[in-house]
Amino acid sequence: KLMELGFDINCPKGNAPDVKIQNDNQIIWIECATLSKGNGAVKECDDDVLHTFNDEDYILRITSTITSKYKQIENHRESGVIGSEDIVLIAMNTGELDLTEIAQMDFPLIQKALYGIGSMTYNFTTKEVSNQHRLNVKKSNNVKIKTNYFATDEYENISGIIFSDWKSTEISKKLTEGFELTHNLYAKNKLREGFFKIGCEYMPYINDNLGEFKKLAY
Repeated sequence: KLMELGFDINCPKGNAPDVKIQNDNQIIWIECATLSKGNGAVKECDDDVLHTFNDEDYILRITSTITSKYKQIENHRESGVIGSEDIVLIAMNTGELDLTEIAQMDFPLIQKALYGIGSMTYNFTTKEVSNQHRLNVKKSNNVKIKTNYFATDEYENISGIIFSDWKSTEISKKLTEGFELTHNLYAKNKLREGFFKIGCEYMPYINDNLGEFKKLAY
């Protein structure tokens, strides 16, 4: 799809990120990953019983992918493949996971993993809906995994995350319908707003000491 939009794209061989985009004097690298179900994944049930829905399994799979890809990105930087002014994105697809559309009815899953957004809450007095802060989730061995990758400058070398829940079996669904780009508030090299103009784009900003998102739909 990106090639259809006129981007100069190639897939380097050897020790380099999966995709390279040359845009005038700007180089954009993309590391790609597909999340698999693995053990303990949330699965669909065909019974009539009400089930408590937990999004932490999704968050753990996403954060694990980010951590793994970040290590590769840093290796590419140290070897000189990625330049100091290059933009780096991570693209991940959750099409193999079940019920992702339910897991992100309140907030996109990727934003829950990047900005510490927790469960939805409701105030019966003020009638206001909000989300709790969640700075980590626990693995089965009780090890805490952070969920605020983009809430500090620790991961400033990642400019943003491309997220898609598109399934290869959904022939009638356009690939761009599931395309979401979430920017890193503290990115060292920022991707300009509207660069891709595909699907949805989320631009984080600070408003009265609170983080918010500007959503752009294309």
